[in-house]
Amino acid sequence: MSETAVARVCHFLAGSSFGGGTYVVWKVCEGLQAAGHEPFVIASDEATVRFFQTRGIETIDTVCVQRAIQPARDLAAAVKLARILRTVGCDLLHTHTSKGGVVGRIAGTLARIPRIVHHVHGFAFDPIFTPRPLLLLYSTIERAVTPLCDAVIFVNPTDLALAKAFRILRPGQKSAVVLNGVDIPSKTASDGVAPRQNAGGNVLRVGFVGRLAPQKGVDILISAAAGLMRSVPFECLIIGDGPERQNLEHQAEGTGLRHCFQFLGHREDVAGLIQTLDIVVLPSRWEGHSISLLECLGAGKPVVTTRIKGNVETVIDGKNGLLVRPGDPDQLSSALDRLIREPQLRCALAEGATRTVEERFSAARMLTGVFAVYRRLGLQI
Repeated sequence: MSETAVARVCHFLAGSSFGGGTYVVWKVCEGLQAAGHEPFVIASDEATVRFFQTRGIETIDTVCVQRAIQPARDLAAAVKLARILRTVGCDLLHTHTSKGGVVGRIAGTLARIPRIVHHVHGFAFDPIFTPRPLLLLYSTIERAVTPLCDAVIFVNPTDLALAKAFRILRPGQKSAVVLNGVDIPSKTASDGVAPRQNAGGNVLRVGFVGRLAPQKGVDILISAAAGLMRSVPFECLIIGDGPERQNLEHQAEGTGLRHCFQFLGHREDVAGLIQTLDIVVLPSRWEGHSISLLECLGAGKPVVTTRIKGNVETVIDGKNGLLVRPGDPDQLSSALDRLIREPQLRCALAEGATRTVEERFSAARMLTGVFAVYRRLGLQI
């Protein structure tokens, strides 16, 4: 490919709902457009498709891939995707999400795409929390399809180490750690949520942002928050949707404090809603490198999160956030109580949070890392 050639770059997102990976793909597509290339997205989630369409990114949504492992349907989806890629033309295929990586890499190989990159936004398995049979299944699948791509991008060094430990990377295969990055959000608050009032004025608002799935630990937040609410007045906003929503709402009902929890579902105005929060709690059991965490830090919010991969590359305990053990409601409750009672600490953490994103986790720095991988594969950008 000559230096003046325009490249068609496909980003394949499938088998997962709208989330942090969507944001990463959007920023990469913006960078590709700015460099004169032609990115396009193939996705099966309606919210994801709508997100890219409203931002002027070419989108194809004819490949339906379910999150669950369904070998016959997944192979059929790979064959269909291969036909599409051959029809529309593709110089580089960049796959995202665990299921998208499996189906996409098979399809790219069938379609003979000259360059295939897989982006590990966080493995579907975790050595601590994943039952051993599933751990072996997921790692075996990853080991089987990884030879079908030319390079693998990891969003934290721990996942790269896991890939080596489970022999997922083949010897000599190109790989890179590219930490996620975000733009510093505007300070315009959403007017879609009215503040609660009590005798002392506006109560503090604690919030969670993310997918409502077991991995995210929202059940731990509800347990910790409910214990505190009986002595310290505050409300808790749950921003996001997912398979655990009904269970979490039932859990909140069972605390007897359901009126203190607001489940807002999927929202298009997340950045504005973050601005209405006083404290953010992200109690994930495992992550890749959380975009929600970066967005909340960039918005200058004091954050309590867990001491896990991805987070420990971002948060320095007591400097730009507080770190707690994953799955520990008592430790989370203590950290949250501390932030509620110490406004000076909230201010200090907020200042450190914004500075962290500005200096280390900008979207521009992330693009530099991704495009360096593209150049190693011969794409002129």
